[in-house]
Amino acid sequence: MPTELAETGYQHTAFADWPEHPRMTFRMVLCDLGGDVRAYSTTGVDVSMPKGYEAQTAITAYAAAIGLTVKDSYWFPLGTDKPPEQQRHTHNQPYTDAPGYWFIVRFDITSK
Repeated sequence: MPTELAETGYQHTAFADWPEHPRMTFRMVLCDLGGDVRAYSTTGVDVSMPKGYEAQTAITAYAAAIGLTVKDSYWFPLGTDKPPEQQRHTHNQPYTDAPGYWFIVRFDITSK
């Protein structure tokens, strides 16, 4: 949880309600590393992770530094949507002609 929130005594708040600086900095880190925010939830944020272990590790480490932890991750098949190439994963494709998958990670606010 960002220091500004911890100082106010909040134990838990929606990620969308966090101050602009930590939220937007997290989004900039994601974009710089090839990821993107897919959705806000009441307890956190869903992120489309880019290809590459280094980028995924850097995003996860930055998220932990600002008070987010990985709650869940899942593979979601690509449909007619056209994600950027750096977000197209080929993890365990069941068919050789499958277009790929989104790799979505849900980060939740760390409880203090």
